[in-house]
Amino acid sequence: IIFGAGIGFGYVCPIASAGKWFPDKKGFINGIAVAGFGAGSFIFNYVIKALANPTNLETDHPNFVSTVSKNIPLMFIILGIIYLILIIGGAFTLSNPPEGWKPEGWVPPAPSEKSGISGLEFERSQTIKLPQFWMLWATFILSAISGLMVIGSYAAFAKTVDAGDNFIYVIGTVDFVLIGSLAALFNGLGRIVWGKMADIITYKRAMLLMFITQAILLFIYFTTNNNEIYFLLMTCAIYFCFGGNFSLFPTATTDLFGSKNLGPNYGMVFTA
Repeated sequence: IIFGAGIGFGYVCPIASAGKWFPDKKGFINGIAVAGFGAGSFIFNYVIKALANPTNLETDHPNFVSTVSKNIPLMFIILGIIYLILIIGGAFTLSNPPEGWKPEGWVPPAPSEKSGISGLEFERSQTIKLPQFWMLWATFILSAISGLMVIGSYAAFAKTVDAGDNFIYVIGTVDFVLIGSLAALFNGLGRIVWGKMADIITYKRAMLLMFITQAILLFIYFTTNNNEIYFLLMTCAIYFCFGGNFSLFPTATTDLFGSKNLGPNYGMVFTA
């Protein structure tokens, strides 16, 4: 609960600020704002491994549990200090534009049902009473849970990949970290690319395209158990789609409920 609360406190702030500065490209900017969150484990997977298991013990080593468990408390303290410095440093760079600010020459798009832009500003108390909010919230759950399923199980699934002893050996030693780190890069990249897609074709069409792509990838994921490269590519592709959730849903929140109260409104959507 404490871990989740910490993410919730810091996650929405840069999205709320950045979107107000760049209303003409909010999907792309939302993607950039949250890309670091998705891609951060590319670096921190190695940091965590170095802190928790510096001698690179195998999971079946008799001393693995006792050795790693002794390192965990210090690991959390060090990570907490690093995160605190990064978050406080980043907080000093955040600010909201002046009231009524907009990019030079930019004309706000007209509200329309097709684009999903309401042209209205809703308070949080109003937003949670709208059917559009609950539809968006439920859609977020259904879309994100599929990616989370792969994130939580790809390591176990990788051990079933029938690609010879070499792949199993590599997966069993260090390359879980490598696979997770490469997938994290695609997670971050997906946030930027899908956000840009929302700017080009509207968030509704971008979401539809992402949902269809993600569904196809999940449906055929089980076929990766006979080729290690295929497994890696498919895992990265699913992470790529998963990352798109975190740029498309704040963009949808802005278009549906306005940018003025994006922070509290997306905070409610993000509870999904």
